[in-house]
Amino acid sequence: MASYSNTINKVKITITLNRDITNTLDEFARKKEIPRSQAIEGILKDWISNSRRRSIENEIKNYYYSLSEEEKEEDKLWLKVAEKNAEGLWDD
Repeated sequence: MASYSNTINKVKITITLNRDITNTLDEFARKKEIPRSQAIEGILKDWISNSRRRSIENEIKNYYYSLSEEEKEEDKLWLKVAEKNAEGLWDD
């Protein structure tokens, strides 16, 4: 039954790939002992996850680059407060 519910949410597509990419994909799928479609799906999930992570990291970086010197100093003070409060939370 689980297989059916997973299949029902799938969409069949057709793509054309370079032969070298296809060979690499097939080798990857063979090593993992999974079907080609499952390999592509896993690769795309990883790519989407990494893209989202990079996007968030860029937003954070841009935020910190946009801070004024006064805001950066305030941020450093908050960091010291957080460090002081966290000292007793973890055993060494």
